[in-house]
Amino acid sequence: MKKLVLLRHGSYSGDHLNDLGRQQIKNLALQLKKLINGDNLSIITSPAIRAVESAQILSSFFGVKYEVNKVFLSGGQYHEDLPKALEIIRTKEKVAVLIIVTHYEYLEKFPHYFGKEELGSFFYTDTVDKGEALVIDYQEKSLLRFSGN
Repeated sequence: MKKLVLLRHGSYSGDHLNDLGRQQIKNLALQLKKLINGDNLSIITSPAIRAVESAQILSSFFGVKYEVNKVFLSGGQYHEDLPKALEIIRTKEKVAVLIIVTHYEYLEKFPHYFGKEELGSFFYTDTVDKGEALVIDYQEKSLLRFSGN
């Protein structure tokens, strides 16, 4: 794997993406396209409606299917199972780019955990807003932020 993209779903009203949220994800897709540069990719999403709708936009844009995994759902009765998330990511080693559509809690905690456990690096992240993505580059051991706003 070359890059791991941790993407927070777009803005929403109720459970569904609103117009701003859909535009945020479309803007992110355009930015990520340059970064991905034709590499093969896979998309995993939380089962929350706003995350699935975000994944659907990405899926359509990149022409790949997405899979739903409840490990990436946060809050309420769910907790952030960081070791299980890392295990799932490791099963995708044959793809060049993995996009995970998830929530605030994962984007707050997982980059640090992933950097430490997988790359021997430290990644500090502050708040990641709706419609933003963090991109971890395996070779550079770097973290980039993209915004769909």
